[in-house]
Order: sequence, then C-alpha cells, then structure tokens
Amino acid sequence: MSLPGTMLGFLEPFVPSANQPWDARRVQHFYQRIGFGATREMINQGLALTPGELVDQVIDGLLAAPDPVPPYWANWTWDDYGDDDDLYFQHKREFNIRWMREMVEEGIRAKLALFWHNHFVTEELVYSCNSFMWAYYNLLHRFAVGNFRTFVEEMGVNPAMLVYLNGNINVASQPNENYARELMELFTMGESNGYTQDDIVEVARALTGWRVNMYSCNNTVTFNANLHDQGQKTIFGHTGNWGYDDVHDLIFNSRRDQVAHYICQKLYSFFVYQEPNEEVAMANLFRLTGVITPDELTDDNIAYLNYVVDQLGQEIFNPVDVAGWPGYHAWLNENTMAFRWAFSANFLYGRFANYEPIREKLRALAIDLVGPDQTDPLIVTRALVDHFLKRELDPPLFDTAVQYFKGEIPENYFQNGSWGLYYSEVPYQIINLLYYITRLPEWQLG
Repeated sequence: MSLPGTMLGFLEPFVPSANQPWDARRVQHFYQRIGFGATREMINQGLALTPGELVDQVIDGLLAAPDPVPPYWANWTWDDYGDDDDLYFQHKREFNIRWMREMVEEGIRAKLALFWHNHFVTEELVYSCNSFMWAYYNLLHRFAVGNFRTFVEEMGVNPAMLVYLNGNINVASQPNENYARELMELFTMGESNGYTQDDIVEVARALTGWRVNMYSCNNTVTFNANLHDQGQKTIFGHTGNWGYDDVHDLIFNSRRDQVAHYICQKLYSFFVYQEPNEEVAMANLFRLTGVITPDELTDDNIAYLNYVVDQLGQEIFNPVDVAGWPGYHAWLNENTMAFRWAFSANFLYGRFANYEPIREKLRALAIDLVGPDQTDPLIVTRALVDHFLKRELDPPLFDTAVQYFKGEIPENYFQNGSWGLYYSEVPYQIINLLYYITRLPEWQLG
C-alpha cells in the first residue's frame, strides 16, 4: 500500500549542519519518540553513526526480532486451570509484568505494540481469558512492523477481538454490526471516511460465521459455513457473494487512499508530534540515567510501575473503550499530575537515594557528561538538564534548577574549590535536581 504524497511529502531526511548538529540531544530525542528513551551508552553508540545509519540499525533490529516466546500456559483452557483461580490471576499478573518489563528494557518494539494495542483495542475485562490475551499480545508484537493488511485480516479473527466486538455471535440469521463498524471507523479508514451505514450492514453480513469458544477459553478459531450469510451483498457499490477475504480486498483496493491517510496520520501523531503518554513518562524514569541494570530491575519494581500506570488510567490490556486511551492533554489534570509527581518523588528518594550502587552511577553519569575535574555547578547542572530534558530551560527555570542542584551545600564550597564531582553529596544533589526536573511541564509533556 503506497502512502499519499500529501501526507509524507514534507518529511525530509535529517541532514546535520552547524545549526542543527547530530548531537546527544537529537539522539535522545530519536529514542524518546520511537521508544522509551535511551541510556547514555545508547546515546554514545548513536553518535558514532550517522542519523540514517542509526535509523537503519533500529529498523533492521526490529525486522530481525524473533517472535515472542509463548508462556507455558499460552493455550490453557478453563479445564487446565480447574478450580485454581489463584493460578489464573497469577499468570495474568506475571504477563502484565512481562510486557511492562519489555517497555523498560526493549523499548522500541514494545512501544510499537503499545501503539497497535491502542489502535486495535480489546479489553481483557471483557474476554477474560489468558490464552486469548496471549494470542492478542502475540499478534500485536509479530506485526508491529509487519504488513498492515495482513495485520487487519488476522486481527478480525483473533479470539480476543472476536469476543470483544461480538464477531463471535455474528451469524447469518442475526448479523452483528459491531466489528464491521469499528473495522472501518477505527481500524482502517477513519470515522465517516468513505463508507455508509449500508456498507456497515453489508460488511457485517460478509463477516459472519467465525467462531471461538469463549466459555471454555479455548483459543482455537474456526469458520462455520452454515453460520455464514451466502446471499448477495453490496459494499462500496460493488455487489457479490462477498466473504471475509473479499471485505479486505474491497477496503484495501477501493478505499486504499482513505486507509493510507488515516493510518499515517495516527502514526505521525503518536511518534512525531509531542503527545504525552503515561508509559513514556513512567518507563523513561527507569531508563533516563541508565543506572538500573536489567538484573537490578526486579519484578517488584516493574509491578510498582504497572500499579502507577494503572492508577493513572492506562491499565495494560484494558483501554477505557473501543476508541482506546484518548492521550494528549487528557493525561494531564490535577489528579494525575499530583500522582505523577508523587511517584517520581517516591522513586527518586526511595529507590535511587537508598541504594549506593545507583547513587554512584549517578555520579559516574555526571563525570561522563562534563569530565572528572569540573567544579562549576552551573556547567554540571546545564549538562544534566540537557541530558535529561533534551532541551534548554528558560533562564528563570534554569536558575531554580541550579539551586536544587546546589541544595544545602555552603556557597563558599563552590567558590573555594572544596566542592567537586567526587564530593560525597553529589549523588544526592543529582537526585534533588531530578526531583525538580520531573515536576516541570517540559518533562511531563516530553
């Protein structure tokens, strides 16, 4: 499917120049938009490449990524669980932690899968079956950078989607329009963009006959020809005895421009335009410094992150409705802002401040940014702000940032050379600075 020039014609490759250098800030911005931020090591590796080489490397890595490894319970039915409800919910919790961990550690494919999760929405609270949840997750990840048409075709007969949008009860004697409507309105073409109510009715008839047993939690999907409407249907002005494959032929041929424009617009607004996203803000706190290694990132840490995201209204596998999480400024209100600030403070002054290896990694980061002999707190603060925010602060905000960094260190220590980056309080000074940074709109909207 080609992309319309009107949508992408203005996107020119980035060419570094004296006014727009390929620097750490731009590498960090790239990783922030396509994933969940970057460690200092990732930034340094990116600087060793040209922008085009870095993009190629990331895309090649995505294309070469193996399919997700199924959990041992991937195909379990209710019979396999028996009466053990605790085990069912344990598997569900562990799988939530798994995806959240991937967002922190893997980043890019996990964020793409999150985008598609908010596009092809299902709610686990509706289908309530772990094997359906796995089948849905697996599809999101396998097609994160796959063929969009095939993605749509497989999503329509995914067990989670069949239950969620009533495709499971869409039969010739009583067609159900729910999936047909969302297939065109939300998944491919956009609201009122090239289809009519009559098209919805006819598409619903063409999609009849697909079944999955939601009551047994058996994720095997079948087609029952006896439940399929064999009559003539008229879709987009074309009449025939259309079935499932025909519907997708008609959408991707007769309405290809509508599909291309709608999907490109969604991708652009999510990955290019500054759009707040809870996982970005939360997961980035784990990666912004590179101070927590995978072996230090315990399930308790991830579970806490998952809890925070849930409290902020973005429970994984359970968007608010079929349209997904609204995003953008909907994330920011007096309640969510207070909770985000509290989470950042708890994590910084709890996990960071109370664990010496992390404190020393913060010191090492500052030394890496400005050198071991730097004694000017303004230079150190500016380098840290630039690293964490990827942008300059207005002078009044920067002045405040300096005061947070200085903390309670006597001013004469900075003037007479008593203070340096090996001073004992430096890690706590960086934590104080991070506390201030994470409360800024520049951080929350980043």
